[in-house]
Parts: sequence; C-alpha cells; structure tokens
Amino acid sequence: MAKSRPRGWNGFRSPVICTLTSLALVVVVGCGSKSGLTVEDEAADGSRDVAAPDAEPPPGCRGFPAVPTDLLVDESLRPASLGLRGDTLYVGAIDERPLTEMQTGSLHRVSVRGGSASPVPLSAPFYGGGLAVTDDHIAYHEVRAVRTGGMSWAFAYPAVVVESSGGVARTLVTELEEDAARAAAFAFLDGERIVFGRHRAPPATMRGDISVYDAATGEERVLLRDRDLRRAVSGGSAVYLYEYVDGGAGRLSRVDADLTVTDLETFDDFSCCWLWVADDEALYFKRGSDVERWPVGGAPVTIAETRERLARADVDRRFLYWAEGANILYVDKRGGPIETLVEGGTSYVEDLVSDGCGIFWSAVNPPRVVVRAVP
Repeated sequence: MAKSRPRGWNGFRSPVICTLTSLALVVVVGCGSKSGLTVEDEAADGSRDVAAPDAEPPPGCRGFPAVPTDLLVDESLRPASLGLRGDTLYVGAIDERPLTEMQTGSLHRVSVRGGSASPVPLSAPFYGGGLAVTDDHIAYHEVRAVRTGGMSWAFAYPAVVVESSGGVARTLVTELEEDAARAAAFAFLDGERIVFGRHRAPPATMRGDISVYDAATGEERVLLRDRDLRRAVSGGSAVYLYEYVDGGAGRLSRVDADLTVTDLETFDDFSCCWLWVADDEALYFKRGSDVERWPVGGAPVTIAETRERLARADVDRRFLYWAEGANILYVDKRGGPIETLVEGGTSYVEDLVSDGCGIFWSAVNPPRVVVRAVP
C-alpha cells in the first residue's frame, strides 16, 4: 500500500449557507462484493462503470473491486472531504439533521478494504470540509455558525486546528476577527509542518500573513505578509500557493522544504487558473481550458483539456483523476487520451483520492463513499 500523501485544504470548498435535503440511501456492501454491479450494469443513481481494469493489478493491490462498490453508507451522514493514512480512509461528513436544526459535521475513519466506520474525536467543531491528513496529524477548519433567518445558517471558518496522534491539539489563526469570512487555505509541507494563511476582517480585504507551523516543536513562523491566499496544495516536499493579487491578478508560488518561497508565474486574471493537486514530481494546474503538468524545475506542459476549473482532483503513480459533476475522468499524468472511469447518473462527486491501488470518492444523491480499483 502506498504511503499516505498529505493533502491541502481545497479552498473552494467553503459553503456559506447550508440548506440540505434528505436523500434516499443505498445498502452498505463490503468491498469483497460487487454489490450486484457488473461493467454493463447501472448503479442505483444511474452511474455506469466504463473503464475496464488491467488484467493484472499492481503489486500489493489485489482485493479492490473491479467496479464501483459502496465502502461507507450511513443514513445520518453526508460524506464530503476525504483523506488517506495508510490503510485508513478518513471521511469528513456533514451530519444529516432536520432543516430546523443547525447542520454540523464530524470525522470518521474506515478501512480501505471495507468494514464499519468509527468516529474520530476532535477538539473543535468541524463542518465536513477543509481536511488534510498525514501519518501523525489531522488538520481541519474550526467552524462557527449563526442563524441567518428561517432555516438557514451562515458558517464562518475562524481557525485551523491541527490534531496530533498523541492527543495534542493546536489552534492556529486565533486572532482572527469574529466576522471574518473564513480562515485561509492550508496544506502540509511535510509530515510535521503545515503552511496556512490568515484572512483578516473585514472580509472584503481578505489579506493577512502566510505562515508555517511546526507541530513537532510548536513553533510558528511568518513566511509572507499582507497576502491573499486562496488555495494551497501539498506536493512532496513543497507546498504550492495560489493568491489573489490586487487588481484581479493571480500569483502562483512554491514553498520548498527550506522555506524558500519562489514565485512561479503571475496571471493577469485570477479566475483563469486554479491549483488542482501536486505530487513529488509535478504540479497539476488549470489554465483556461488546459490542464497543465508543471514538473519541478521544468516548464508547464498541457496534458488534457476540461471545462472544469474548481475540479476535485488527485494524482497517483500513474494517473491524474478529476471529477466533472457526476463523472470521474482520468489521464496518464504525463499526457495522453482522456478516459472516463465512471459516467452519468445523478451522484455528484464531492471529493476523490487515490492511493495507487484503489480510487475512493464521496458522492451525494445518494450520499456515500465509493471505491473501485485503479484502471
């Protein structure tokens, strides 16, 4: 099994108003079963598996189902964000409650091979998004909520919380004003250090410091001042940042292990581009309709095209995966034809992650976590 790779908070996943509806649910099926599906069959939500797996799975990857199979279904949860730690999948979920009650979140863990899920105790309120996991730490956004009228609640993200396996929790961005829109993005630089941003009130400015926190020593250091961080992703021993620059421009930069910050490119229009995901070899970046692979020390190369800008995406040793609504697509991470892993249906993909053997995704309508073998 591949070693867990830290992931950053997907900065676009910051809902302001929560209005949920009850949805029909499917039955939990263990990973050893195909849940009645074949490659030709359709799932309950109308989705269809269209990618035939390799005849021989990669070494150590046997046992994952060849077609989409439910890994976690709980009628009290709506799975959202995902994180991997070895053979354990962490699931950030929105707790299903009547619309007259405040919607809350919780974190759960389940084996990648199936079985029952168990809750993870946390020291601060958690909504279901903003999750990053390493071998020893979990980072997420603390959440605060106020009723805005009727059955609607407004959510603010005033802090980043880092929980360590030894039971120690540290709250970052503690001086943020009460009426701030949200805390900024964050991503693990390595197994112990996390890069994170602050957004100071009033929300219209959205500017603050970008800092690094070392969970091993408890020390915090400011890297950049008066910046507007909107997205951060982990990539091997680096973190990639995407910032909004006054006037509507976008700035892409990289923080290396020695905490050197290198500006990679500035774009005239912030909305032209977005960070997707990174590994120790390259950054995968959306520019216009192009998906670019930006290798460390090299120049960006277009490897695919898609209409999705804020796509949920992940990369493993072979492929780049991303979601387009209810569809999951993939391409060789060095370029090639775009293939469809799952298509159609009504089940919108909330998040996805691959460990190189299985690909896992959270979906709604009906809410569940699904797994299948990598193609």
